[in-house]
Amino acid sequence: MAEAEARAALQLSASLRRVAAQLRASKTDAPPSPALLDSLSSEGALLLMQLREAEASLLAAAARPSLALLQRRAAAEQAEGARAALAYERARARAGLAAARGVRSGGGGGEGHRAALAALAAEGGARRRAGDELAEARARRRVRAREAAAAKGLLCRVDAQLESLVGAAATLEAQLAAARRREAEAEGAAEPALVRALPPPLFTLWTAVSSYLRAWGAAADVAVAGDAEAARLAGMAGGEAQAEALCKPYPLEVTLSLRGGTVTLHFLLYVQLGVVVVRTQPASASAALSTLFPQDDGCSLPDQRCHLRLASAASDGAPVDEAACLERLLPGRPYAWAQWLGGLGPVLQKGSCAAPPNCQEVMDRLLAL
Repeated sequence: MAEAEARAALQLSASLRRVAAQLRASKTDAPPSPALLDSLSSEGALLLMQLREAEASLLAAAARPSLALLQRRAAAEQAEGARAALAYERARARAGLAAARGVRSGGGGGEGHRAALAALAAEGGARRRAGDELAEARARRRVRAREAAAAKGLLCRVDAQLESLVGAAATLEAQLAAARRREAEAEGAAEPALVRALPPPLFTLWTAVSSYLRAWGAAADVAVAGDAEAARLAGMAGGEAQAEALCKPYPLEVTLSLRGGTVTLHFLLYVQLGVVVVRTQPASASAALSTLFPQDDGCSLPDQRCHLRLASAASDGAPVDEAACLERLLPGRPYAWAQWLGGLGPVLQKGSCAAPPNCQEVMDRLLAL
C-alpha cells in the first residue's frame, strides 16, 4: 500500500515538472496564448493539490508502523511486569515450602507443620489488620482534606466580609466623629471637654445613651459630671494600696436623668476592679433597677474577672471576700446590664443570668421605670 502511494507521488511529481517545463518553453519560444497559460496553470494547480494529498497519505502510512511498534512495546512491558510479579510470587511460594519442609524435618512432624501454618495465619491476620488501618487512614485523610477545603473557603469568605465590615466601620467612625465635633461646637460648654476625658467604658456608655436619646427623642438627659483635673491626676497618684484602689471610683461619672429629673442614675467606673457601678438618686429607686432583668439584682460581682482582680490584690493570699467588696461599692450596684452598656462584655456569667440583647432594650426598660 505504501509503495503504491509512493509511485503515485513520483508520477505526480513528474507531471508537475512536465507542466513547469512547458511553461518555461512557452515563455522563451514565442509569446504564449492566454488559453495555453490558463490550461497549464489549472493543470499545475491540480497536480499540486494531488501531490499534497499524496504527501499526507505517505506521512500517515509512515506513522502507522511507529504507532503499532509503540503499542507492541507497551504490551511487552506490561507482560514483563506481570512476569516479574509471577516470579516474585513463585519465589515466595518456594521460600514458604522450604521453610515448611525445614520445620517438618527438624520439629517432629505434624507439630512443626501446624506451627508453620499458625505463623502464616498470624502473618495473614497482621497484613489484613494493616490493610484495614491503611484504608481507615486514607478515609480519614479524605475527610480531613474536605474539611480543610471547606474551612479554607469559609476563611476566604470571612476575610472578604471582614474587609468590607472594616471599611464600613471606618466610614461610620468618621461620620460619628464629625457629628460629635458638630455637637461640641453647637453646645459650646465645658461638657465636651469632660466627655473627651472619659475613660473608654464610660465614653462608650455615654455615646450609646446619648445616641439613643437623640434617635428616639426620649424624655431624658445624659450628662458628664466630675473633676477633669482630678481625672488627669488620677493615674499619677501613688502610695495607695492596691486593695484600696480597687474600690475607688474614677473622678468622672455619667448621669442619666429620668422622670423629668426626679430620678437620676449615676454610672461610676471602678478602673482597677474593671466594673461599672450604678447609684440611684433617690436611693429608693434602686429597687426598680434590681428587677430590670431577671437574675440581675446587682448583689454579686458580674463575672469571674472581678474575682481574679480581687485575688491578685490580696497580698497575703487570703480568700476573695466578695461581700466586703460589694459593701464598699454601696449604695451602688454592679448590674450586668451596666457592664454591657459600657462595653465591658461579654460578661462571663457565674449563674444563668444572660446579658441583655442590645442597648435599645436596656434603654427602653430604663425609660419605662
